Amino acid sequence: MLAASPLKVIRMIVVFYDDLCHVCRREINLYQRFAPNAPIEWRPLSQDRAVIQAMGITHTEALMTLHAQDAQGQWHLGVDAFVLIWQQFKYGAWFAACLRAPIIYPCLKWGYQRFAKRRFERLSHCQLAQQQEQEQKQKNTDK
Repeated sequence: MLAASPLKVIRMIVVFYDDLCHVCRREINLYQRFAPNAPIEWRPLSQDRAVIQAMGITHTEALMTLHAQDAQGQWHLGVDAFVLIWQQFKYGAWFAACLRAPIIYPCLKWGYQRFAKRRFERLSHCQLAQQQEQEQKQKNTDK
């Protein structure tokens, strides 16, 4: 008789990233090569715009900051999303813990916010998304 072995339940996280940004795309590709079997579902924003909007996040918000949703449905943004991603890698938990260190974490958040803002301001597809959302808001208020 075979002994029953417990099955390991793998809970996926979902990461929404700006696949039209070459820096973002390169980083995600690196993660995918580094840990192809990590329990992460990578969702490119150019293909999943309606999905993220159905979750209550505007396209502009999604383009502005990396968004990740853990297995319990909790959202992690920016640096917190990167911490969640690294926690999924075989040896990434120690690095994720370092990122959350009291001195390092606030510096990373500050740096990421500056980088994300500059990136958003420089990429034409981000500006176009923002313009389209502003025009839609204006149409809705004019009604």
